[in-house]
Amino acid sequence: LALLLGVACVFAAVGTQLFARRAPAAFGLFSRSLFTMFQVCTGDGWATDVASALLDEAADRPDPAVVLFLVSFVVCGRR
Repeated sequence: LALLLGVACVFAAVGTQLFARRAPAAFGLFSRSLFTMFQVCTGDGWATDVASALLDEAADRPDPAVVLFLVSFVVCGRR
């Protein structure tokens, strides 16, 4: 449990730095980012709330940084 919290804190800090301007509701503050990481880890509405805010619908494909960030957190968080 402590390891998962540590991983979530690291990803929340990185997410705040990378995505605060793109999705301030999810990553504007560290506390919001930590809650968002908890949402992604549990799978509770993260596709509609988090991924849709980060993925640009106008682009043909998603931003590789967003995909790498979310997939790496899911992989690290599930272990």
